Amino acid sequence: MTIQELINKHKPETLIDGERISEIVETHISWVLLGDLFVYKVKKPVKMSFLDFSTLELREHFCNREVELNQRLAPAIYLGVISLTENSFSDEGERGRIIDYAVKMKRLPNDLEMRRMLRDGSVTADQMMRIARIISTFHQSAERIIDKVTTADLFDDFKDISQIKNFTEKQLGSEAVEQLHNVVKIAETFTTKYRKQIDQRSHAGMVRDVHGDLHSGNIFLTDPPIIFDCIEFNDHFRQIDMLNEIAFFCMDLEFYGQADLSQLFVAEYIRLLDLPYDAFEKMLFLFYKFYRANVKTKINAIKAIQENSGHRNKHRESLFSAYFSLMLRYGDQLSGLI
Repeated sequence: MTIQELINKHKPETLIDGERISEIVETHISWVLLGDLFVYKVKKPVKMSFLDFSTLELREHFCNREVELNQRLAPAIYLGVISLTENSFSDEGERGRIIDYAVKMKRLPNDLEMRRMLRDGSVTADQMMRIARIISTFHQSAERIIDKVTTADLFDDFKDISQIKNFTEKQLGSEAVEQLHNVVKIAETFTTKYRKQIDQRSHAGMVRDVHGDLHSGNIFLTDPPIIFDCIEFNDHFRQIDMLNEIAFFCMDLEFYGQADLSQLFVAEYIRLLDLPYDAFEKMLFLFYKFYRANVKTKINAIKAIQENSGHRNKHRESLFSAYFSLMLRYGDQLSGLI
């Protein structure tokens, strides 16, 4: 029996080793089981272009890898990897054979999730300064990745958005398809013109093994703030320019209408690390926000295509449109500079 079948069998009273699971959140690559005290993250048996969880051995490996990598920023949250057996979801005595693995984490208060706090406007300047200190310290000590990331990689990632051309036309019309083509041309122009400078940053140690998925949904504003759920399944998405990392966070802040917090964070981060931040770096930072809005546009389009529920689909379509607009805005700004 699979994890999905066991979860469905024991709904609504799903248990893990006797703890009641109050909610099950499903993403395209995992099931997240929320208990009263703990959270259990189970990787789906899927294989995609950017990850491979298709075998039990691979899922165990990436569970352990997730715990190992997240010890860098959230050691108190990641408690280890547990085996799931045929009887893990019940009170039956014998555990039975192992059918999967889960990352076990401490549960944090929902109302302290930064994304929720951004929506209601309760994130403070002091909290942004504290996050800047945490991230700058983390980046300072992160492993340097020399001469591995190139502008060719960046442009290949960016132009992949062309795969959602048909969805874009269906949702936003033929003019949006032309806009999609135009943003790819802007990215090509920028990465071609500044290839030498961007590649030099990798040679100079500005590319590091960092978090890879730094946004408000992965931050809890506890005291101190906790940053969790870094990317474990593909080194390419985690071993990036430090400006790329913080651009994702700032793009996220600006998506929620918090440009002032974004500017405050960047200024403090740059000050703490004493990094160069002149005209080129500012333009590169804008490109990385453009790049990150591109990724979020594509992801929400793909999820909207995959999801069947009408309510969830409408939500994804709305997010797709919002990120598409943000991407166009960044593209217009960048186009005026290059």
